[in-house]
Amino acid sequence: MISTCAVSQIPATWIRQLPEQGRIITPWAPSPGLPAGVLAVLAPRAPAGSRAASREH
Repeated sequence: MISTCAVSQIPATWIRQLPEQGRIITPWAPSPGLPAGVLAVLAPRAPAGSRAASREH
């Protein structure tokens, strides 16, 4: 998923819509209203103890 708007928090709907091996790419701003200084590439991780987490190791 590619976002062109800067965010300070990743919306939960973006995470829910992401496929298992998906990535979120977005400009990152540390606080709302501040300019974005970095590009964030995020990959969700499975909760510890889940079957998906055991496949990551």
